[in-house]
Amino acid sequence: MKQQKADRKMVRSTPRAPNRETIIPPADEAPPSTGTAVARPAQTSVGGVNERNAFEAYGDQFAGRFIVGQLLKFNKGDWLCGEDDEEIEEGTEYTCNMNQLMIGWIKWVDNKPAEQLMGPLASGFRPARREELGDSDEEQWEVDDQGKARDPWQYSNYLLLKTPGDQAEEEQLFTFATSSKGGLGMMGDLCKVYGKEMRTRPDEWPIVAVGVRKYKHSNPEFGWIKVPTMKVVGWEEKSLFEYTPSDPADAGDEGEEAGEEAEAQAEEAPVRAARPNQRAATPAQRAAAPAKKNGGTARRR
Repeated sequence: MKQQKADRKMVRSTPRAPNRETIIPPADEAPPSTGTAVARPAQTSVGGVNERNAFEAYGDQFAGRFIVGQLLKFNKGDWLCGEDDEEIEEGTEYTCNMNQLMIGWIKWVDNKPAEQLMGPLASGFRPARREELGDSDEEQWEVDDQGKARDPWQYSNYLLLKTPGDQAEEEQLFTFATSSKGGLGMMGDLCKVYGKEMRTRPDEWPIVAVGVRKYKHSNPEFGWIKVPTMKVVGWEEKSLFEYTPSDPADAGDEGEEAGEEAEAQAEEAPVRAARPNQRAATPAQRAAAPAKKNGGTARRR
């Protein structure tokens, strides 16, 4: 147990504070952090350091350090993309790089991400338990816009995405970020599907179609609650998504700007009509588009 606590202390990092004020999230959703996403140090083997794990662990310190490509989020019942919050049509498809699913905790202080403890799920990263993070005195917590105490530590997920059929290029990538109950539940469902299928599809990533579902809250004051969905609709060769994060020093400004522009996300919202977009293909657009010769294949379920 002492060794585990020591390991967790080693992976904490303090991200660079953004130049502009970050909007503080409500209790059910936090915008993505722009600091370093780090992983637990590699273990040493009996015969010495396991070289593969050592190099992977070093690389994991930079993987997901900043928002890669455009920020994708679910805000007030709508899927939104980029700095201008362009609405994403339901049914729009993305390929998910499950090796780049980052999980863990982000601490918010004075409206800014002050500390985080995150790492890649695929590398066996294990987030700390909430009671191990400290800051347990609710009297010391900041309050939200309704005057309620808010836990400074928010459990969060980042997932790297791209447009199906295209070779992965940084300017064509997206990072989905969430810390809401509905968003995390959706990520759990996606992981269950992928976890079962990866045994028979070791060289493929899932293609998902984004959507929205709603349910009636037990409290009549909240009415209908809208939550995000990602339905697996196909599979694509991993060779199309062999992405290596660029130098963090080069991506810093872009990542910070994306984090600063992320608005507070909430799941309770009235229905609004979505506008079509050209950032990622909808099922109809993909059916009408000519096939691309890119050395990989996408297969429908």
